[in-house]
Amino acid sequence: MKRSELRSRTWGFEVVDLPGYKWLEIVPGRRDGRPTVKGTRVTADDILEMLAAGWKPEEVAEELE
Repeated sequence: MKRSELRSRTWGFEVVDLPGYKWLEIVPGRRDGRPTVKGTRVTADDILEMLAAGWKPEEVAEELE
């Protein structure tokens, strides 16, 4: 897949979609450019930290609603 195929323009920011992770995106300026859940400021790191701390996936989903 070409790099140009991964990009789309949204609200003046260049958004990078991550192949294989349709629910993640990288938006420059949002959370220091770290991967976030699409349309939110929740980073993949945030979710992984919650899971590593012993949270159940259902608890994570409920907290982030």
